[in-house]
Amino acid sequence: MQEVDVPVEIVVHDDASTDGTAEIVADYAVRYPSRIRAILRKENQFSQGKRPAALAFGEARGDYMALCEGDDFWTDHCKIAQQLAALEAEPEVDMCAHLVKIWDYRDGIKVNEYPCRTKDGLFHVGEVLEKRITTVPTPAVFIRRRAAEDFIKFVSTRPNLRFGDVYIKFFGALRNGVRILPECMAISRARSSGSWSEAVSLHPKRRIEEMSAKILGLSELIPLEPSIVKNIHIANKLSARRIALASDIPLATSVEFIWTHRRQLGMSATTKLIIHSFRARILMFC
Repeated sequence: MQEVDVPVEIVVHDDASTDGTAEIVADYAVRYPSRIRAILRKENQFSQGKRPAALAFGEARGDYMALCEGDDFWTDHCKIAQQLAALEAEPEVDMCAHLVKIWDYRDGIKVNEYPCRTKDGLFHVGEVLEKRITTVPTPAVFIRRRAAEDFIKFVSTRPNLRFGDVYIKFFGALRNGVRILPECMAISRARSSGSWSEAVSLHPKRRIEEMSAKILGLSELIPLEPSIVKNIHIANKLSARRIALASDIPLATSVEFIWTHRRQLGMSATTKLIIHSFRARILMFC
């Protein structure tokens, strides 16, 4: 439904799905060959350590790229036009985003909706990664090609990365920050049936794996931009705190997780988080 006065291509990356999606995508590509390009994988790439977003971006031919994953959808017909105009007006900025509304699901039913914690303005890369001041939801990403190519090169040499969207935002905001528009122009669905976020919320082991990957991944970015060290330490402590206070994770597992990441957290934060873990379990039995 996007209304924009420049040529646009839609790159659809299907990662060897088995639910009939590939056939639907292929049909659209045949019907609209000048607009839709289908990348239909025979073997799942994510399981091989490859990032679907990077693979799709690598196929794109435009000067700008936007991202819309399977759980999300855009709601404003002027989204692309507004973001394009914003970056054209600020050639020194490589990424533009906007407000997003979250739809929260339980057992396949939407139970809540609320705005993502996002403020409009121009924000430094450290603020974007820390996420306490503002957030950049994935369906809001609109990035200049040069920054997208830096992201593609980075993840292509790191097959064990888990959080691809973190690196898109890092390289998009690295040069001069990210411009966030005040309009809400997309919906992001959390914990919808069969989604990644649902699996992480329901299975403690998956949650631990995800938080561990996030902490290690964020810490890896510090040498690339030393000014973000404080922001990354705060972000890592917030991630570890989620494990420390999780009632469905045993105390021994929680303490082991925190101690394993003591280097990224620092000993002071490690000690405090272990104490929080003990207190949380004591309160559970009071």
